[in-house]
Amino acid sequence: MNQSLIPTVSVVIPNWNGAEHLPVCLESLRGQRYLALGAGHLDSYLEVIVADNASTDGSQALLAERYPEVRLIQLPENRGFTGACNAGLAVARGELLVLLNNDTEADPGWLAALLRAFEGRSDVGMAASKILVHEDPRRIDKAGHLIYPDGQ
Repeated sequence: MNQSLIPTVSVVIPNWNGAEHLPVCLESLRGQRYLALGAGHLDSYLEVIVADNASTDGSQALLAERYPEVRLIQLPENRGFTGACNAGLAVARGELLVLLNNDTEADPGWLAALLRAFEGRSDVGMAASKILVHEDPRRIDKAGHLIYPDGQ
């Protein structure tokens, strides 16, 4: 893929007291093989946003200490999953927007595969990832979502 054609991506992670999950999730994002697409530095193409729902478990300190590249949105109260997602999406700068749960571990080729779904396809508006069962990653939990034009 031509480097000038590689879109910027904003990954929005809603969080509420997820300090125990965040390291695995964020380390898996650091390990993405996005560079295989011809991208230069990952930071140039990937923006990671954690929208924190007023956590009290040290999530915010963990992010500041170990993940300075992450953009932290500190919400004054718990707005729930959708409220946190919306807050993160409101400040996202990427051409492609990705929602990712805080207890997710992304395969190193996840982002590159997701981007291939859009490559040269102006008719594709969204894509969903295959999700494996955490306790047995040989089993598929979900293989995407089907959404009809009426939103159902």
